Amino acid sequence: MKFKPTYLIGAAIILAALIFGFTAFQGALTPYVTAANVAVSKGRVQLSGLMDGAPSRDAAGNIVFSLKDDKGSSVKVVYNGPALANLDTATGAVAIGQYKEGAFHADQVMLKCPSKYEEKYVQK
Repeated sequence: MKFKPTYLIGAAIILAALIFGFTAFQGALTPYVTAANVAVSKGRVQLSGLMDGAPSRDAAGNIVFSLKDDKGSSVKVVYNGPALANLDTATGAVAIGQYKEGAFHADQVMLKCPSKYEEKYVQK
């Protein structure tokens, strides 16, 4: 059975596109880690947790805060990016970056802000 050269070229292009798409997808995956496991993580990861204390700024102007996971482990997060509008009222955050030099250095932070409906359910 003989294939036309255009079919072979088309199949090669499709195969190359599939391989490129798969490797690009693998590179875009950012796994979640806990505060307890972030120190042993390799590469870029997502760290999710509750705010642990008040945020501040360090000498370099970075925003510094701590995130605590559900098991009580806490990790210092250093964020060098644009100011986060609701940081003071945030209840939790997801930080994306990598752990180095004893802290989690985030290049992206997504905040979880308290819901306006939560007050209904808080007992006074």
